[in-house]
Amino acid sequence: MSRRDTIWKWVFYTAGFFLLLLLQGLALDHISLLHVHPYLPPVMVAVLAMFEGAYGGMGVALAMGLLFDLTQPGLIPCFHILVFLLAALAAACEGESLITGTSRLAHKESDRAETLREEYAKVGIEIDLSTPDVMRIRGSAIRPARVFSHGDHRIAMSMAVSALRSSGAITIEGAEAVAKSYPRFFEDLESLRVN
Repeated sequence: MSRRDTIWKWVFYTAGFFLLLLLQGLALDHISLLHVHPYLPPVMVAVLAMFEGAYGGMGVALAMGLLFDLTQPGLIPCFHILVFLLAALAAACEGESLITGTSRLAHKESDRAETLREEYAKVGIEIDLSTPDVMRIRGSAIRPARVFSHGDHRIAMSMAVSALRSSGAITIEGAEAVAKSYPRFFEDLESLRVN
């Protein structure tokens, strides 16, 4: 392929990339299908990998991942999944942990940021939501309590992971909500427990 053709090819890819980002920001970020926001960057990487081969696609995927991590933390599609594990980990750590981009948690099965704050308070963990789009978690000892999943599978999972560090039993009302996404969650969690 000539140098001119290579330049035009990458101009085309770049233009397509920015058009898809525009579509993502203007339309798809406002649509929820089964509580999931459609997300195009992986599609872009797959198309590039199809045309450029695995190595070219992998290079672009790494560059895009770095670009999005550094510039667009609110667009990360799995953030609303990872934040629950991060909350459980932060609760078990000493000091204060800061999670940004939490405004995306508001319109799910519950206002997930507020629900995390409410339920973690019951086990002695302070979560501060006073700064918009930010969650500050002050880790300390996790105490026994009765918590409520609010019918939200991710809240139930987060509290279950935190219960592993509790000084006593944590009862999760509505724990059956995990069946929505991970029916074997409690069996698998128990199999990982180290006594």
